[in-house]
Amino acid sequence: MVSVLPYSNRSSWDLSILIDDAWQGRRLGTIMARHAVASTQAAGVDSLEALVERDNVRSLRLLRRLGAAIRFSDASTAEAHIRLHQSTVTFAPTLALNGEMRH
Repeated sequence: MVSVLPYSNRSSWDLSILIDDAWQGRRLGTIMARHAVASTQAAGVDSLEALVERDNVRSLRLLRRLGAAIRFSDASTAEAHIRLHQSTVTFAPTLALNGEMRH
């Protein structure tokens, strides 16, 4: 599941991605995140924000690949900020109905 929702100022949106444990490690999070970034960037959104548990290494790695600045706000939480006009995300691969990845 991926969700992007506007904050009250509408220039920065909240990014949430949830991948069931059984589906992790198959690049689904990367595909969904890139699609979310490309879609919100095309819609004129300036930035995306995400809150992540500090020990969620996979999510932090993904967010860094998307160009996020990471700030550890407390002992258990990391805040990620992606400035979309500086994002290097250039494509959003999709999955075909048979489960094969297409670019």
